[in-house]
Amino acid sequence: AGRGGSQQAAPSAGLGPRGSGRAGAAQRPMLPSRSPQPPTPLEPAATAGVGEEEEDADPLGLDGELFEYVAHRLDHGEAFVAYRLLEHPMVLHSLVDGLPLACLHLRVVPRRGAPAEQRVQSLIARRPDRGASDFLGVVSADDQEFELVMTNLTAHDVLMFDIGGESREMEPEFWERTDASFWSGRHRNDRRLNRSNILWPMTPNVCTENNLHFQDFGEHRRLVLRARAPGDASDDAAEPSGTGAGGGSSGSAPPDDDFEGFPVFVYPTHGSKTAERFAKTAWSCPECIMVVGSPALLDGDVREGRNIQVERPTASAAGAAGGAAGGVGAGGGDAAGSDELGQAAVSLGVSRERLVQVLGIDERFLRELPADFQREVLAVAFQSADLSTLEDELPAPPQPSQAKRTSSTASVDSSASGGGGASSPSALGARPADVAAGRRVLGAGLSHSLLIEKFDFARQAAAATLSLGVRDGLLLRDADEAAEAEEADAQITRQLDQLVATRTNELLEDVRSHAVYSTPECVVCMESSPPPDTVLYQCGHRCVHMKCVDSSRLRRCPMCRAPIVALLPSAAAEGPGAGRTQRL
Repeated sequence: AGRGGSQQAAPSAGLGPRGSGRAGAAQRPMLPSRSPQPPTPLEPAATAGVGEEEEDADPLGLDGELFEYVAHRLDHGEAFVAYRLLEHPMVLHSLVDGLPLACLHLRVVPRRGAPAEQRVQSLIARRPDRGASDFLGVVSADDQEFELVMTNLTAHDVLMFDIGGESREMEPEFWERTDASFWSGRHRNDRRLNRSNILWPMTPNVCTENNLHFQDFGEHRRLVLRARAPGDASDDAAEPSGTGAGGGSSGSAPPDDDFEGFPVFVYPTHGSKTAERFAKTAWSCPECIMVVGSPALLDGDVREGRNIQVERPTASAAGAAGGAAGGVGAGGGDAAGSDELGQAAVSLGVSRERLVQVLGIDERFLRELPADFQREVLAVAFQSADLSTLEDELPAPPQPSQAKRTSSTASVDSSASGGGGASSPSALGARPADVAAGRRVLGAGLSHSLLIEKFDFARQAAAATLSLGVRDGLLLRDADEAAEAEEADAQITRQLDQLVATRTNELLEDVRSHAVYSTPECVVCMESSPPPDTVLYQCGHRCVHMKCVDSSRLRRCPMCRAPIVALLPSAAAEGPGAGRTQRL
């Protein structure tokens, strides 16, 4: 993810497996291996079917801290699930079928040791004074670490989610490449705020690292939201739109608004069924959503068949220049990873000298040892060292000529009166805030997975802009009373039943519009009496019995290996029509 177009194939650290909630404290970073290890498959999702013991369990396994499960229905292999949204996110909906595609949460990271009653609130809301594409993320206290949690709400396709920077475009020169050079030219977006940006189905991607700071200084630092002082005008006023941290032409604010924000870009996988749903999209902040997906597709390794490569970190020029601030590259060429100590420093994102101080080892003695002994000595040193001191070290202040490059604003009117946006009701009473660099992200320099995938850059989501602010004393509405909650649940359950009733007809109509290949016998049990009675959606093959699909737990079509998204019952093909292309 250190490259401008590099994508982390695995979800970012911060959440456990789907449905498990947040993980515990971060583990002690491990020493880097000499040979990169292959990506670890994601854990399978728990599925629930009609009549099974876990009838009330969420069959799609969305994270319970972000999505409150309400009810679900199972029909022809698809799960229809209703959720109440927690933490007030913004949601991308497809206007083709009305279903959600992706979701963005702004979540504050609690300070260590802070009591639960002092929990800082956060939300994303649409700005009432602006257009339908302008949103404001607000936290209730200043100088807070925060996370950007992006969730893919489709069941079988990968999405790319950029916050900030510029829109990506297809470049023929790199389009057919299958190595890391694919992410070159306009395929890249170096100036996005979130470093990790690949969304796997139904899995939250938690971004805690400030990618802009990494691009400028080579340091792995956490995201911090810091309110702008009254009367403080950003240095970005003279910077052309699209070059700042919130750059981009999409959703630009007028010059009289201190709340200039980050354009949001979401891209579907090129040639996927989900790409068709991106033909018309819209952003909103709903209270509830209904998600449709096939639990069977989430069972197993969702990265099967993907071009995923493993990249080792390298010392960047920015990191070398930032050596005085403790960045990668400080301390000479060895810090780039030419020996065990250098590799450990690079993997942790600290200078070689600083790591020696924290571990309390004699570097000259260590250099005289063979490589295997070096690893053993370092392993013992890591066991007893307190690495939290490295994590808590704040970055050195940027030079004046570089300060504007890490601002969250792309164009701000320097003549605006100080705090003008803070007293404006249209800005939800919040003060404009900039994104800063916080504590060090340890272990961010380890080898990472790089997904080489074509995304449909021409069919991106509807334009949206996310501005950020601080509203002291922000109080969110308490949860609904029991009676109100029961009434709301009943209403969304009725909508869920209505969606199930119409969904099968919609899928059948979609299959009827395409030629369907029917076989005379079931390719699972090889029986022709009765002939196959089930059409596999989306490929359209009628080649199996419904009972055989249930007994063999098929996830892919036996004929073409396409994912089975839904099972559509149909009249069995008989007579001379069987075994050739037909229309239902």
